[in-house]
Amino acid sequence: MKGSTTMTCLLSPVTSSEQPQLQALYIEIKPYFMTIEGRNPLSPFDDIATKIPGIPVEKTHCLSIHTNDQVVGYIWVFEETPTNLYILHLSIGRQFRRHHLGQTAITALVTRYPQMTTFTLMASTKNYSGLKFWLALGFSDLLYVEAPDENAVTSTVELELRKHLRPL
Repeated sequence: MKGSTTMTCLLSPVTSSEQPQLQALYIEIKPYFMTIEGRNPLSPFDDIATKIPGIPVEKTHCLSIHTNDQVVGYIWVFEETPTNLYILHLSIGRQFRRHHLGQTAITALVTRYPQMTTFTLMASTKNYSGLKFWLALGFSDLLYVEAPDENAVTSTVELELRKHLRPL
């Protein structure tokens, strides 16, 4: 995989048969997430209504990320409005990073949700590599800055960023 530069990335709803791979990925990312946000990441098998009370479950999805018939990560998304997809969480396994799979997963989201004109997310200011990644993908509109003492669910300052999928 090291020599590979372009990979096909497929998104599909998480299934119970993927649980071993996704559980291993979740365990792998927990320490880093705790460091940057002071809480556990969303698990691919979480009951989203318990984790985020009030969120419409029918508009919230966890999708597994596949390449070369292998599960390499997962992404939680929320159809916030008819034209905005909110990315709640994205994780790519450590061994699959630096292969453009995160970027390819976002491109696959554009294909999966063609009606969306914007994608939005929150990023921790402690997550330097994550911020660089999101900015490089065009998440350049700063919508909101949230501090831990402002009812935030994390222990760090977070930035709400938006990407326009079509020119303004």
